[in-house]
Parts: sequence; structure tokens; C-alpha cells
Amino acid sequence: MNSVKTYVALGGNMGDVQETFRKALQLLCALTEVSCLATSSFHWNPAVSPIPQADYLNGVCCFYWSKSPFQLLQVLQKIQRDLGQNEKPKEAPRIIDLDLLFFGNEKIQTPDLEVPHPRWQERLFVLEPLSELTTTIEVEGEKFNIVAMKESLYAKCRC
Repeated sequence: MNSVKTYVALGGNMGDVQETFRKALQLLCALTEVSCLATSSFHWNPAVSPIPQADYLNGVCCFYWSKSPFQLLQVLQKIQRDLGQNEKPKEAPRIIDLDLLFFGNEKIQTPDLEVPHPRWQERLFVLEPLSELTTTIEVEGEKFNIVAMKESLYAKCRC
């Protein structure tokens, strides 16, 4: 399989999140299937949850992956577990969350994996760091202008 340009979102709000992100990125870089890692800056954001909790630190990384998206999902889940993330309810606080946002221009819908990640277009905490790494994303021939999408969400937030 050829290497595929991949985007992964990082999020967390428990413990030393910056150190956890550093370790996660270090573990990704150590993989032979990963090449050319780039990372956005990290941004603090309010939690999107009905559960009261601390703000989240969010960012996005981009790299080339030489195996299947399902193998990448397994690796991301293993990194989360290795860094102390246990199974929790969807909106509960997290040590680290690694979400596969995009896998090349593929659209994947299975019970275990949905790419692009659901609701990515509605989340400033995804669009802001993603816009630092790319201005456009193409999924199955449909192009998305990340900067315009981000600006549109900012405009809605300020109303």
C-alpha cells in the first residue's frame, strides 16, 4: 500500500496534557509506518459536554501512513491505552483522545471507523488547528475550504 496523507486530532483535559501529547507524538514518530509528521499549535477550548469539566487542549497532526486505516485506528487506540486512557463515556474527561479525522481522500463508514470523523466541520477545536496544516481537504472528489469553514463558524459564534 502507498503511504496516505492522514490527519489525526489530539484532545485531552486530564493531567499534564502537553506532556501526554508530546509522548503520543513521540510514539507515532517511532512507528516505521509513519513518515513526515507535522503538528499544529495546541489550543485550549471549553469542553463540549454536558458533564462539567476542565477545558481541553486540542491540536491536529498530519503524517503519511503506509498501512490500512483500520490498522491506524488500532495503533491510535493502543497509544491512548498506553498513555493511561481508559474506556469512558463519550463526553467524559480524557487523558488523551486521538481521533482519525482524514485518511487520504477516502470516505469510510463501518461500525468501528467513520472517516472523515463525524462533526469535524462543526468543531472550531478541529478546524482551527487543521487550518494551520492545510487550507483545503478533499474527500471523494468533494473539496472543503478549511479556512472559510473556520471563519464561518467564528462568525456564528459571535452572533
